[in-house]
Amino acid sequence: MEKAAEHYLKASEQGLALAHHNLAACYENGTGVEQNWEKAFECYLRAERQGHFKSLYQLALCYANGTGVDQNWIKAAEYFQKSADKGYVLSQYQLALCYEKGEGVDQSWPKAIEYYQKAAKQGNVMAKNNLALCYAEGKGVEQDLGKAAEYFKEAADQGFSEAQHNIAILYASGKGVEQSWEKALEYYQKAADQGVANAQYNLAICYARGIEVSQDSNKAREYLEKAAAQGFKEATALLEDVRIRGGF
Repeated sequence: MEKAAEHYLKASEQGLALAHHNLAACYENGTGVEQNWEKAFECYLRAERQGHFKSLYQLALCYANGTGVDQNWIKAAEYFQKSADKGYVLSQYQLALCYEKGEGVDQSWPKAIEYYQKAAKQGNVMAKNNLALCYAEGKGVEQDLGKAAEYFKEAADQGFSEAQHNIAILYASGKGVEQSWEKALEYYQKAADQGVANAQYNLAICYARGIEVSQDSNKAREYLEKAAAQGFKEATALLEDVRIRGGF
């Protein structure tokens, strides 16, 4: 990797935009060179000035996180905007977050929805999950649990653990979808396997009560302990209650 960094350095000295970008990544990660955020920022800036559009996103992150440059959310939002307008999906998602939270821009739910939708159309699972939350809670759009379920399921089926837990909740309650404990358990299991404490807790409750599965105190305890180990307070409290009562 030192050879690669040396190659990028020589190419960047010749003014090649891609070399500036790749050298910046080396400085950012400490690959082949000593990690140096200031030099990473400088190289990303040179690459962007020569038209390397992916450097726009990296510059935005530098300003957002204050790495290599003073933190500046207005600058971060500007670069996310430039990158998003070129169709870069991660910038579309980040810009949506800026509009949702009012970071670097005036808070705007319609703008947040606009960029979540753009990112979701390109398959971004985080945008799909957040868009689903907007439909579920009626933020920036008219509340529509059916739409929320659609986006949760799309993200869940792409393997996004948070969405797997969210769609499981809808299947368990029958909100926005036909009620199905079988489907709820399927997605609780998927989310639990990826370490989602909420899902581990809910799965434990299913095993403790025998909901759509054979009642299994050992399984219930196993998932409660996993959730509790992540600091999930309800799981810790229930484990203590089980200990005092001597069982489920």
